[in-house]
Amino acid sequence: MNTNNQNNNTTATNQDRPSLCTITESGIYRLRLCNPKIEKITQTEEDAFVKLFFLGESGLCLSKKYTTKYPMQIATLVGKLTKTYKQPLKEGSDAKALYEYIQPAVNKWADVTLEVSTSEWNGKIYNKYKFLKIDAVEINSSDSINSIKTYNNSEQTPPEALPL
Repeated sequence: MNTNNQNNNTTATNQDRPSLCTITESGIYRLRLCNPKIEKITQTEEDAFVKLFFLGESGLCLSKKYTTKYPMQIATLVGKLTKTYKQPLKEGSDAKALYEYIQPAVNKWADVTLEVSTSEWNGKIYNKYKFLKIDAVEINSSDSINSIKTYNNSEQTPPEALPL
């Protein structure tokens, strides 16, 4: 299980949710794509980009930047999460088109095989995430947090299929 020395204070308003903890180790994680706010999508002269936030029920999370400069990356992500083929966005599409394009994948769950690499810049540690495999999964509201499992490649190997 990944640990991180982030602020783990809980208040009366968020005791029903686990504290957020950045993913720092490679492995398989069950994550959900969270809906970005349209005002968080940055428009430049050449393209638009957004930092998408992925969250697991146990509080493990990551964010990854996507840009319309490389539309196949976004098409692959949306296609894998929705289990459909997605025609790539036109290169250099605007912020509104990018927002609408990712909407079918929002709140979709997937077992994501990650490769995590760390680097340091100006005294701060940054994690870079490479999605090796994305397998969309159906999650029912009756599923419990205990059904979500995380595997660290160095400690154990994942089973053939994760329980739903």
